[in-house]
Amino acid sequence: QAAAGIMDSATRQLQQNLTAAIDRLGKIVADDEESSITQVSAARTLLDYALRFSEFNDILRELESTEGESDVL
Repeated sequence: QAAAGIMDSATRQLQQNLTAAIDRLGKIVADDEESSITQVSAARTLLDYALRFSEFNDILRELESTEGESDVL
């Protein structure tokens, strides 16, 4: 149970900082004073995580839609 509590706490901390991290990356992408390398790196990070979140969300929706069906996966 201690390990589960640690994971829950870490997850909450990550969730609390997620919006700030996304905002900061967006500002870097839009800031013409940042180097191109920095802007591309920030854009790549945003795109990568956007894809991961979209995939996770799709899987979650699929699981929720099949909840209660006997032949799930």
